[in-house]
Amino acid sequence: MANSWNLPVFSVSRRGTLQAAAGVVGSSLWLGACGGPAKATSGVADWPAWAPTRRTIESKAARLRQDAVDLRKFGARLDGSSDDGEALRRAYASGAPAVVIGGPLRLSAPLTITRPFALFGQGPGPHLVWAGNDPEARLAAILQVEAPHADDPTSFARDIWIEGIHALRERPETGLLLLLNAVNLRGLTIRNCTTRNMGLAVVKHRRGLNGNYLRTGKAALDRTAPPSDPAVVAGFSPSGFDDLNEDLTLLDNDVDNGVYQAPLLRFEMARRIVVSGNRGRFANVSWWGGGAKARQGGEAQFLRRARDIYIADNVLSGSNGNIYGNNGQNVVVARNAVSDAIDTAIDFEGCFDCHAYDNTVKNAGNFGLSTFYLARNVVFERNVVEQDGSGASMAKRFATRQIGGGRAIALVALRSAGFAKSPDISIKFIGNHLSYTAPEGIGICLPSYYDSLEFTDNVLHNVACDWRYLLTRNLVVRGNRLDFDRAAPSPVTLIGGAAGSGTISGNTVQVRAPMPQGSAGIGYELASVAGDVTIADNTIEGAGRSSVPIVAKPWRGLARSSLRVANNDASALSLDPSLDRVARLERPAARVDRVSGLTLPTFPPRPEPGSS
Repeated sequence: MANSWNLPVFSVSRRGTLQAAAGVVGSSLWLGACGGPAKATSGVADWPAWAPTRRTIESKAARLRQDAVDLRKFGARLDGSSDDGEALRRAYASGAPAVVIGGPLRLSAPLTITRPFALFGQGPGPHLVWAGNDPEARLAAILQVEAPHADDPTSFARDIWIEGIHALRERPETGLLLLLNAVNLRGLTIRNCTTRNMGLAVVKHRRGLNGNYLRTGKAALDRTAPPSDPAVVAGFSPSGFDDLNEDLTLLDNDVDNGVYQAPLLRFEMARRIVVSGNRGRFANVSWWGGGAKARQGGEAQFLRRARDIYIADNVLSGSNGNIYGNNGQNVVVARNAVSDAIDTAIDFEGCFDCHAYDNTVKNAGNFGLSTFYLARNVVFERNVVEQDGSGASMAKRFATRQIGGGRAIALVALRSAGFAKSPDISIKFIGNHLSYTAPEGIGICLPSYYDSLEFTDNVLHNVACDWRYLLTRNLVVRGNRLDFDRAAPSPVTLIGGAAGSGTISGNTVQVRAPMPQGSAGIGYELASVAGDVTIADNTIEGAGRSSVPIVAKPWRGLARSSLRVANNDASALSLDPSLDRVARLERPAARVDRVSGLTLPTFPPRPEPGSS
């Protein structure tokens, strides 16, 4: 990924990261971020090398406009009351490479496009007024793009350009409407467009729609048979990407669906995607490069068919997820301001080689930043995430169903279901600022299976980072600063680990109010697999310092890992005596207590077996 964007994935200065994270907290950030989409330029350091520059895009737009014909030449009245759909169809049928719409064009049936074509708006608009009304339709589109040979999955429509179009839907209550819906497309630019009461664009692939893609059923779930890639079964190449949709660019558009929810862009089985400088209200950006679940395409040996993706400088709110997708690779998500996601705000499901940085996230029903299934080499860096508690009622406010638990307390999360034994799950959280600002309680980082998890140089306000989970292998929690100005409502482990090999070092925990009895400032459960665990150079300070000792105990039986506890500034170390044979203590804490049968709490508490 570094070569694709000329940006090293893991480049971070510990000092600089902490300063950057601490410097962008507060309501002023949100007022500035939501004031409008930041018009990114191709001069930014992370603009992808494979994408056309803005100057190139502007030059092409000028050439296309020069050849454009006025729609009035084909009989359009553009008075806002006449149905001018036939005039638009005549203009397209004439072979004109581009058409200019200079007034309100009312239409009630879509235009089908199969060849290179450009559509420009002129003047303030609206330019397209949709008057169609089919209450049975789940999805309709003003512009329907199809390959020249619609049933041939190797045939693609090419070079569609939509610019300066302001589209309005008259009756927003009749299902989902899009400005553009495409199947098999190579070359799309949508620029400086506005939609009201509709979404912007969906691009799908014929092979994903032909009924051959196996996602569910007994065959997909049969664990006795060798896993097979359902994309290959559907006809995609097992070794390359020349059969994908490609070159989709959306710049500086303003999408407002009016109600939950519509796509700003949904793309499937596609590569080389740029989504930058857009605003989306009740709109999101999502991708699908295959099924991410185990036995449905998410295994490590299968190709990721949504790839080379750049999503930057957008403002998105009010959807199930703001920016998310399945089986992507080489994905950059940068400097976006996202809010009010019913499920998870920025999410990588079964994705490889992804970098999400300098984003601001406010309120998610489930998770602010997350990975699902087998996520490899995913880095979250310098993001600001806030949960103020309002995410718990978001689904009700948006008049839709809740997805997942909807507790709105998780700032970051791993959800690796189906891949407990995978050696490929590797995640890093570097220099993020996580803040829980609800009137009471604390926030959490939610763990799942991982092979390698690094959590370094983050700043957490009223957020615990307990990363204990069965079958995890390598954990580093280093250089983080945690600050608590309130007590948790029940016992909590503020920093936790249970990986076979682990390092918890150089962290500072400020406890301003005593935590409930049984809490731990740092808690580690040593696994029954061989490894090395170090708890060193940590500081626990504040008025509640004595309520959160360092606690070390075996994980469900005899520990085989070695344990080193050294140079911590803490009130006490509570050590299970069974660890004496594997532990080396070097100024571990102010006091050492050997206590049999130690427990470490989880927050929120795990339900007792059989409880509802």
